[in-house]
Amino acid sequence: MGAWEGGMVSPHLKARFAELGVPMIPLGRGACMFADEMADAGDAGVELVLGGEPRAEALLFDGAEQRIDALELSVQRASHAWLEGHAVDGAPVVPVVLVAEWLTRAACSFRPGLVVTALHDLKVLKGIRLDGFENGGDRFRIEAQALRGAATAELQMLLRDVTGRPRYSARAALHAMPALADGEAPLPVLDAWPGAAPYPELLFHRGQFEVIEQMQGISDDGVAARVRGVHAAAWPQQGWQLDVAALDGGMQLAVLYGQRMLGGPNLPTAIDRVCSYGGEPGVGPITATALRRQVGATAVTTDIYFVDAHGRRVADLLGVHNHALTQA
Repeated sequence: MGAWEGGMVSPHLKARFAELGVPMIPLGRGACMFADEMADAGDAGVELVLGGEPRAEALLFDGAEQRIDALELSVQRASHAWLEGHAVDGAPVVPVVLVAEWLTRAACSFRPGLVVTALHDLKVLKGIRLDGFENGGDRFRIEAQALRGAATAELQMLLRDVTGRPRYSARAALHAMPALADGEAPLPVLDAWPGAAPYPELLFHRGQFEVIEQMQGISDDGVAARVRGVHAAAWPQQGWQLDVAALDGGMQLAVLYGQRMLGGPNLPTAIDRVCSYGGEPGVGPITATALRRQVGATAVTTDIYFVDAHGRRVADLLGVHNHALTQA
């Protein structure tokens, strides 16, 4: 059994247990549980551990909040050839949702046995242009530090370039079980798509990033389309945690919506929350719907929902912030 209230622990030890997220067993409740177990005692030799529900950080060692876990990755044509379809002025640019994938994988590797249920406050501190894509590659470092006192296991994540400059940041929430979607995705009232193809006139995406299959409509309330996932888009098989192809299709819709509402080019700068439901990417078409949350003079914010062919909600990008590009 765990420690009981009163007698088993000193005030100092009780406070230390509380810091680690290990609850005490109330005396009355503990006595009842003990009596129940003794009444059912047998010869099977089963060991039963009793206690309150621990917080995930109780599994961490003393001082873990000061430790920084880190890993490095390299991006070049030999390993990421498909990124040539996400290029600006001749050089590939890393999509924000691919960074979300990297941070998710890193967080899971730092906390084995747990899954990332959400990335919070994913921020583009400085976009990544892959100048070494054709020549030696570009190296990056992902760092994670445990957040003290969080209700769940949470890691503050940071992606740095080879010079140490921060490029992206996010907060990863981890649990023992995957997250579940809370209901059906809302649907906006849409007008017919005006007819211009997204590629090549409206979007810079090419090749395997041309993931929008069919525009379903647009209005001041939002925009929707059928998009390809990583399997349909023939992206490499590499143990995806997120369906990055479909998520990028949703981000492309947010850009199209920004073009309508802001009257010109725009780029994403942050995502409040990245959620994925149901594990590995599935096979089949996905409907992405970007709903208006807020529209200003120079920025729009949307919530993007992803639903599979069976009507199941598979992912959300909530609070996607797009800002208009300023003219030099």
